[in-house]
Amino acid sequence: MASKARLQRLALQNSISSIMSRALRILAIGHPYIVAMNRSILRALAENPVFDITVAAPSYHHGDLRPLHIEPEPAFSKIRQVGIKAHLTRFPHIFSYDKAQLKSLASGGFDLVQAWEEPFVYAGYQVATYASEARARFCFRTDQNYLKHYPPPFSFFERKVLQRSQGWIAGGNLVYEAMLRRNYPSHSGRIMDAAVDLDAFHPASLAERSEVLTELGLSGPVIGFVGRLTKAKGLPMLIEALDRIAHKEWNLLIVGSGPYKSAIDEWISLRGLANRVRIMLVSHQQVPRYLRAMNMLVVPSQTTKNWREQFGRVIIEAFASGVPVIGSDSGEIPRVIAHAGKIVPESDVAAWSSAVTQLLDGDSLSARLSSLGLRRAQDFSVATLSEQYRSYYAWLADQPLNN
Repeated sequence: MASKARLQRLALQNSISSIMSRALRILAIGHPYIVAMNRSILRALAENPVFDITVAAPSYHHGDLRPLHIEPEPAFSKIRQVGIKAHLTRFPHIFSYDKAQLKSLASGGFDLVQAWEEPFVYAGYQVATYASEARARFCFRTDQNYLKHYPPPFSFFERKVLQRSQGWIAGGNLVYEAMLRRNYPSHSGRIMDAAVDLDAFHPASLAERSEVLTELGLSGPVIGFVGRLTKAKGLPMLIEALDRIAHKEWNLLIVGSGPYKSAIDEWISLRGLANRVRIMLVSHQQVPRYLRAMNMLVVPSQTTKNWREQFGRVIIEAFASGVPVIGSDSGEIPRVIAHAGKIVPESDVAAWSSAVTQLLDGDSLSARLSSLGLRRAQDFSVATLSEQYRSYYAWLADQPLNN
């Protein structure tokens, strides 16, 4: 009589053989997928008949910068898109998906469910629970790069998500290192960076850049900032650095919103900079157009007690757009920039003034960094990252289900 262990192995082999003889059915779910651009890797994977991909996201989410409604997929996309009602989306730790909708979706016969929700938040716990009940293999993505300890019930959520998962994805080296220190299993974790869509982000023609500058009423070199307007993103330090080079010819284009906007408005008024500074909030689809109009992008993120820059996706978007980048040494930024831009100590105001001045004055330096950035962007392209995901999903499909 066959042993129980041998029967289990045979059942697993039969299950894997069945999966690999047809398309791998994947459900990817998470609030970042509400933005069409964040589905680019999955969209590329869906072009391969080996994968049958469904992507789910909240129908509505409050968002960090502005309220968001789920964006439609392009007409050519082979992804199936599902919107789910979500509750309390202003509060990332306790927001939830509609239970009935989520349970019905997760029980749809998927081989693999991937959550782009932190494992310690309720929404991540929900997805892990229903994936486990449906006997699907499960993995999650985390972007937490600090070693933190969570009080109940969040510690409970994290523990259960880990128990129910076959794998996990770290959004950077520092994330991976921090999670290993939290005793996440090293063999099932993979570092998967953010990707840049090279079809959406590419250098501007002279005519396109001129059109944008005319629209904005700006002339001369443009220093750009893209992101949430907060102290942690380095805006107080940037303002001080620009004050030191007020005699230089420059404009400042800020794309984003947040609580620090009122302080920037006050600075503009006090310094008489209304003709040199523009602040605007645009949709994700519009960001490439304004990014391409910049002469340089600054990413002056500042490390705090509870936060450091997790990745800086706008950096690789600027690289792909041919825009030179100056970034601080906070968190993951030095690794992302590598040799392709300038890295400045995060709180060194004089060094920031000097770095900006060098790019304002140095056409050859700007051209060199633009060229380096374009090459660096290839490391984060959708094609590069989708191949990494393809390999990882195939590995996950071979993993045994948890008891």
